[in-house]
Amino acid sequence: MANERRIVLKSTGAIGDLVIASALPVALNQLEYPTGVISKAFTLPLWNGLDNVAVYDDASKVPSDAQVVDISDYLSGFPHTRNLPFLYSQTPRKGHLCEWMALTASQRSGIEFKVNRDDVRVILNRDELDFARTTIAKISRNNGNKPVVVIAPYATTKNRNLSKAV
Repeated sequence: MANERRIVLKSTGAIGDLVIASALPVALNQLEYPTGVISKAFTLPLWNGLDNVAVYDDASKVPSDAQVVDISDYLSGFPHTRNLPFLYSQTPRKGHLCEWMALTASQRSGIEFKVNRDDVRVILNRDELDFARTTIAKISRNNGNKPVVVIAPYATTKNRNLSKAV
């Protein structure tokens, strides 16, 4: 039986955070909670392909009976320098950012659920996927067929440790 309570996740709107957040609606849907996300207009395509997720480009469009769960400050737990809390992880370990985001959402919604990095989904259309593969292959070829690692040093997160000079 589906839960009556609708959970709508509100994040920072940054592309990286929304990619990380893609794990959460799937887990909530598995618990039979109607789920939604508040997403900036330019990030709406990221949610294509995720079934049973209502997407709102403005908080004012969220139904009044929904519980909006603000997960935008999940980094306040300092996940890059601390282990996950013991109650979430039975052994001391660093957690993936989606796990910290789910922990924040669980605490604020009162719904216990867990995710892991394998639950994160990025949906690209065929043209986007082909462009990405071609671009990465070209970078690799131009550098002796070495593996390619993509780093975003200009991210806006407050706890990044890469300088813009990198």
